[in-house]
Amino acid sequence: MTTYRQTPSPHGNGTLYLAGASMPPPKMVKPANGTTFELDELYAMIGCKYVEMLELGGGLIAIFDEEGRNKQLLQNFHVYVGYNQLLLFGAVLVCPSDMFD
Repeated sequence: MTTYRQTPSPHGNGTLYLAGASMPPPKMVKPANGTTFELDELYAMIGCKYVEMLELGGGLIAIFDEEGRNKQLLQNFHVYVGYNQLLLFGAVLVCPSDMFD
């Protein structure tokens, strides 16, 4: 599985990719409790009511707004699963899978 944007190193941080016409730089983020992201924290960080999680491989996951496409948020992330391309819209958090339960 590959992505167009650089994925973070899994060392207790997540990387928040904000969507915008100017492609804002990625932002390193840590969970409030220091170990795992809570749902309320993700809702606020991503700006949504429902999150979806996608395994990226290498122990990393992407967490994003489940309704991003329907809300017509800006396209932010391309993920390839085999020959299929998935497009993620709005803010996307990439973090080690053990940081989200």
